[in-house]
Amino acid sequence: MTQLMINLFKLQSIKSMLGIIIQHSKVVFLNRNVEPLFGSYFLLNSAAIKRKMSFAQNQKSCPLRCKAQFLTCSKGVFFLLCTCLFLSPSFAQNDKADLYNLENSSEFASYLYKSQQFDLAAIEYERILFMQAQNDSLQFQLLSSYSLAGQPKRMIERAESMYPVVKQFPIPIAKLYTKDAFTSGLFFKLADFTQAHSPLPKRDRLFLHLHMQMMQFNWETAELSLNQLGSISKEPLSSASLIIEAGKNQKYKSPALAATLSTLLPGTGKIYTGDWKDALFGLLILGGNAYASYRGFKNKGIQSVQGWTFGIIGFGFYLANIFGSHKAAKRYNTSAQTNLRMQIDENFKLNY
Repeated sequence: MTQLMINLFKLQSIKSMLGIIIQHSKVVFLNRNVEPLFGSYFLLNSAAIKRKMSFAQNQKSCPLRCKAQFLTCSKGVFFLLCTCLFLSPSFAQNDKADLYNLENSSEFASYLYKSQQFDLAAIEYERILFMQAQNDSLQFQLLSSYSLAGQPKRMIERAESMYPVVKQFPIPIAKLYTKDAFTSGLFFKLADFTQAHSPLPKRDRLFLHLHMQMMQFNWETAELSLNQLGSISKEPLSSASLIIEAGKNQKYKSPALAATLSTLLPGTGKIYTGDWKDALFGLLILGGNAYASYRGFKNKGIQSVQGWTFGIIGFGFYLANIFGSHKAAKRYNTSAQTNLRMQIDENFKLNY
């Protein structure tokens, strides 16, 4: 890393010096008065030629000044070339000065990784792997960079391109792959990793299978996996056991029943799903429209505009309440399942 910083300093020095000399050269050549001396040879008018020659005689010091400025610029360019040769890696014949060789690239990638610049680290590791494709350590660092950069799907695709067959996976990469596939919900990619030919240790295979069954709410199968895991591992499994019990005891709401209740008595379907506020609000709105419609028909009979208006509005709220109760039951079930899955996912990340 020290050598890398030195090289960057050298390149910056060359850039600064080149800028200074270019600026100096511009001043020299832009300020010189050469055209009055040499431009006269291209004029066809004899009077103009005489004036130019007369001007040249009066400006005897002009050629000397131009020559001095040209020599000054030449010295600057010569000094620049010498400096570039001195600072050049090829002139110094120093392999470490090559910013793109394997050693410096590995150090730079490691620096990016440690400083949590995982996106840039992944790019650098991709370039290094092009030079050393079979390096397991570099492969793990690359996949880990993708994972920590929040690109699990990219990590999974890259791992599959490196290891087309499950049994070829090194254990660290297999654990990283299964962890990201699990948290991404790609359970169909994990089936082979729970089998005997998987590179994962038996404990990890059972732990993975246990949480896959829990995620699919197969609580009986999950209990069997939990018992098998408990027979080979002394680790505490109380958290997984509590989640399984909560999943088995979880009661779900029937959307059809909620809609039926709201059909019979508006608002009761929402009470069934636990939405007391919505139930009360819906009941008040329907009751108010029904009462206003009743008053209109009572006063003016079937010709009442008020009766028909509030009646239609009330009927719309009535249908909306039935549909809302059906949707509320589904929302309740989704919320309960999401809460269970969050607990399962947290337990998996914590203990895998």
